[in-house]
Parts: sequence; C-alpha cells; structure tokens
Amino acid sequence: MAVNLTEGAIERICRDDISCVEVEEFRPVLQVIDVKIYRLLLSDGTHTNVGVLGIGLQELVLHRMLQKGSIVRLNDFSPSM
Repeated sequence: MAVNLTEGAIERICRDDISCVEVEEFRPVLQVIDVKIYRLLLSDGTHTNVGVLGIGLQELVLHRMLQKGSIVRLNDFSPSM
C-alpha cells in the first residue's frame, strides 16, 4: 500500500512556518526512520528530524505498536528551538 508522506512538513515545522490557526489544521503524515527509547527520527520523504514522544504515547513504543518503518500522522506537536 502506497502512502503519501507530507513532503516539506519537517522543514515547515523546523522553520516555525505555521501560524496558530494552521497548527490546528496541519496534520502531516511522516515515517518513523528510527526509534531510540522515546525519541523518533521522523521523515517527510525529503527531510528528517528528531521528535520526542509525549508521556501518554510512550507505551506505543513499549508495546511495539510504534516502531521503525511506522507511518504516523501528527495530530499535535510543539516545535522546539
């Protein structure tokens, strides 16, 4: 099954190029390239960046529901500087 990643999403998030209104609507689809404890290396097909799981989502890694190669949709995120 082919999945369309949200190309350019990582760059937009890192540049903080998303207004408050857009954050509510922006739901990028990314691929998990690697998992190190609760840190994920995420890709949009063009760029990669590290993300950290919130406490409520860490059990997904423990139960192997989120692993290398998984496709995820970010419903909520906070860009860090």
